[in-house]
Amino acid sequence: MSTVRNVFAQTPRMDDPGDYPLSMWEQQRSWYWEYWRHFDGNWLDETVSETDDSLRYPLKLNPFNMACILHAGFLFGEVQDSADPLVTAVVEPWGRDSSEEQRTLAAKLTDVINRVWAENDGRALQQEAGLISQILGGCVLGVAYDPVMEQEGKLPIRIDHVMPEFFFPVPAPTQYWRLLEAFICFDITRRQAELAYGVSAGYDSALYQEWWKRDQYEITVGRFDLALAFPGLIPACGTLLSCTVLRR
Repeated sequence: MSTVRNVFAQTPRMDDPGDYPLSMWEQQRSWYWEYWRHFDGNWLDETVSETDDSLRYPLKLNPFNMACILHAGFLFGEVQDSADPLVTAVVEPWGRDSSEEQRTLAAKLTDVINRVWAENDGRALQQEAGLISQILGGCVLGVAYDPVMEQEGKLPIRIDHVMPEFFFPVPAPTQYWRLLEAFICFDITRRQAELAYGVSAGYDSALYQEWWKRDQYEITVGRFDLALAFPGLIPACGTLLSCTVLRR
């Protein structure tokens, strides 16, 4: 997978890197490298020694690959063969003595959540996130308001799956599942930068970066600040509040 080649490609750009857990991020990415290496089976190409070209693992059987795929399937169990999301939501009123109005509202919210998933290719999205969680130990999902979807007759809520090696979180000290800040960054091609954002990249690729805090965000391609140039820009990867903290 091309993701393996990008694990060490880029790190976030910030004005004060000493304030950030860079060593923790680098350690996490080194683990990702090993996880991808085991899943892809690159280690099966190892030879006995520098002077002996015989394969160290001549059968070339990869137990990690199949285990991840099977476990990803176990996450969702038996599901109907359809285009529906693998997991659907059910909203229920809090407490035993809920009113008819609360139950009606809960049913409407259930329909909205499941419609959002369905309109975002939720089945494929959940399946991919499930597999990535088995390979890397977790997954990251982002949610964004997207008026283009509304023009297409859909609800204007987009769900994106962010590859974990492109995600650099700053969790709360005692509640690691609650994020205080996060960077999302990855390389895009020169053509993507031009067509999607009107940015002329000086090289074959440019760094796309989102920087999220609770009360502000910044989006850049290379050194070009998209948030200032295009007020109301819809980020590629959603909002900080919707990101899922990874586990090792």
